[in-house]
Amino acid sequence: MFLNFAEIPGLNNLFLDYVNEFENVAKFYAHDFRDESFYNELLKQLSGKQNQIVKTLSKAIRRDYSGKQLSKLTEKNIELLKEKNSIVILTEVGLSLFGGNLKNIIKIITTVKLANMLKDKFNSYNFIPVVYLLTEENDFINARKIKIFDEDFNIVEIEYDDGLEPEDNRGRNGEIIFKDTIEKAGEELKNVIEKFNFTEYALTSISAFREGATFAEATKKFFFNLFDKYGVVLFDPNNPDAKKSLSKIFKQEFENHELHSEDAVFRSADVEEFYDTVVKVRPVNLKFAYKKGLYAIEPDENIYKLKRKRQSFTGEELLQLLTDEPARFTPTTMLRAICESHLFPVAFVVGNPEEISSFAQTLSLFKFFDVIKPLVFPSASVTLSEFPFEELLSEFGLQTHDFFNDGENLRDKILNNADNSYLENIFNEAEKNIVKNFSFLKEKLTEFEPKLKSKIESAQKVSLENLNRLKQNAFETQKSGFKETMQRIEKIRASLFPNENLQEEEIAAIYFIAKYGEDTIPWLFNQLSINDFRHLITEI
Repeated sequence: MFLNFAEIPGLNNLFLDYVNEFENVAKFYAHDFRDESFYNELLKQLSGKQNQIVKTLSKAIRRDYSGKQLSKLTEKNIELLKEKNSIVILTEVGLSLFGGNLKNIIKIITTVKLANMLKDKFNSYNFIPVVYLLTEENDFINARKIKIFDEDFNIVEIEYDDGLEPEDNRGRNGEIIFKDTIEKAGEELKNVIEKFNFTEYALTSISAFREGATFAEATKKFFFNLFDKYGVVLFDPNNPDAKKSLSKIFKQEFENHELHSEDAVFRSADVEEFYDTVVKVRPVNLKFAYKKGLYAIEPDENIYKLKRKRQSFTGEELLQLLTDEPARFTPTTMLRAICESHLFPVAFVVGNPEEISSFAQTLSLFKFFDVIKPLVFPSASVTLSEFPFEELLSEFGLQTHDFFNDGENLRDKILNNADNSYLENIFNEAEKNIVKNFSFLKEKLTEFEPKLKSKIESAQKVSLENLNRLKQNAFETQKSGFKETMQRIEKIRASLFPNENLQEEEIAAIYFIAKYGEDTIPWLFNQLSINDFRHLITEI
């Protein structure tokens, strides 16, 4: 069962136009992602551009898998990266406690399925699914926690507390080393899922999240265990080979940051004329690792300061650091897509609604660099119903979108759809009898006393008013009989649209893995369609 994205509240209008009315946003993107006639041209451009960088990265990626027993398909895909006719289908996945939300799983599955689909249509090319892990982000506040349902579908938040203040700058998320308090977070998770069918399997899946491991290491192992057999290549950009290759891009950004920033401001203003922007424009699209933190670089007259840090550099000093120590630099969101397309021959980037909206701003920067713009492909999107959803719609006379709209409206619609005819008939009959009886009284009594007419009419009015009050009380009593039904409906809605947001954006994948085990990923592969750009609601 599919639901149009336009029927789901809260989604960016830019994304809605991207999937439904692309002509409205065409000027912000490389090309229409549905236009397969353009694919050949793009593939030729990418394969015709000899890329020595990716050959070096292929070796670095293989070293990053050291100690792991790779599937033949993953091993093959890493080797194929060196080939001239190899094309990358890429998706970004941020680091998050215990693997993060369901959307991460959905995006990776979409990436694999898109690579396979393209392989069938363009068999002279190799299509390699690459997960670009956002190990260099430093938004630890959100990365350190997940939400899951308990047995009664109440949302429970699990959080890793490292003892620091939330706003403390911890540097790159991937380099964070878990303290012993990670075990407490694991115990909290276990306490919630301990009665689920596949608790042990789930806990084994997240066993890499342990004291002494880095956030990057734990995340890589989690996704490796789930997707290695599908040939997914996990890439960590925070490695010396990648940074050495990106030094050229970093220098170009730094030397021309004023021009780039001005262009970004104009592009953002263009987007803002009709839509909400999602990427913050910065004066320099680079961050710098200093001591244990990661800081934005901000120009200040003739020097460059680190944001919220009493440390500054001259332009010459930063340029020298870009040459000598490129590993200390990290691209911001605006520059990251350019770095990805510099490192890999990226044909498609698979993104969720927010990421697709962000590309409306970031693709403008591509014209300053010698890289090819990728097409942006919408990730599949799904809500997993643990209730007989279609039966519910039929039982209460509802439509799919009712569960994704205002909860009060849903309750009112259920009550309005309830069968009130029985009570209506009783009170309609009673009203007729009252009118009939008072008409009889008026006819007979006014024959000998005309003055009684007004008193009879007044008595009839009072009787009808009392009957109406009784009717309202009866309907209220009937409504109270729906209390259990309403509680059931509210529980279902909370599971389908938690916190007034898409389930895949709110609930961690580990919840579903704990309930449905190792078959969860293969089942999702079978359920998800990557060519129907609507939201799927399916019973699991």
